[in-house]
Amino acid sequence: MVRGLFKFESSFHRGGRSQVWLSWAWVLCLLFTNMPSAHAGQPRDWMLDVQPEGTDLKLDLVLLGAQATLEHRLGIFNNQYNQLTLRASGLATLGFSEAQADVDLRILVLTLGGSVGARTTYRNHTYLPGESLSISDRLDRELDGDVNTASWAFAEARAEINLPMNDGLLLRSVNRARIEGRPDLSFDWRTGVVHDGFFLASDAMALARDRHYGAVGPMVQLLHYEQGGRYLTQVNWGLVVTTRPGLQTHDDLLFLQALVNTGIVGTDASKTYGHHYLGLGLPLTLVLAYRAVLPLQR
Repeated sequence: MVRGLFKFESSFHRGGRSQVWLSWAWVLCLLFTNMPSAHAGQPRDWMLDVQPEGTDLKLDLVLLGAQATLEHRLGIFNNQYNQLTLRASGLATLGFSEAQADVDLRILVLTLGGSVGARTTYRNHTYLPGESLSISDRLDRELDGDVNTASWAFAEARAEINLPMNDGLLLRSVNRARIEGRPDLSFDWRTGVVHDGFFLASDAMALARDRHYGAVGPMVQLLHYEQGGRYLTQVNWGLVVTTRPGLQTHDDLLFLQALVNTGIVGTDASKTYGHHYLGLGLPLTLVLAYRAVLPLQR
């Protein structure tokens, strides 16, 4: 039954793109129709603040999928900015599903964390050496059914810095080292690249924040990964936008992250990088999500 939810063959090419655009239009319509009332209570940039101690259930509607997360935050060292966070989540999307457990330790502006989990990829693309890795060829593989199912475990270590410069500007850096038991030369639905199971990622962004509007800012992503036994370093450029649409009275958010590869700096991945399911043929990855947070204990 679950696998059946993720089938897309030639019908995706005919109707999938229109469904994706309609989904975006629906979410944006909800956002703008709720603009006047949303900031009356909780600020729209609340998600950039340190969250209170307690236990929350987070429900996410993501582009072509959904996620549920149970999170517990515990204050330590008698300071609200020092927290230990325990988290468990399950995600199901068009291309894959996964279960993950996280632990994060925040000390003032520095957060150190780690994750372990397992993923099953329903639309797995594994390539032979010398095969084309282009976005258009990957979409053709989808339409031809030239995919399989694969499962593997993964582990990740990360370090994050959140540095508020003033009330209106936050500098954020998220750095990750990840190892996966995926097949060599297989497509990663999260990062939008083909790799052998190991990569380093560094995301840097400068977010202008405002309580009435939310936060927006540029983003630069550095990816260093193994592909076919060689190591590549890729630079992606993009934009991050987040706000509170106010579909519930407190603790909801809309998040958009778009990244492109130009090939000007680092490895030229302008022909191979990106989410082929968008059907745009562009070196683009897109994350669009709406989150509702349900406090269980505060």
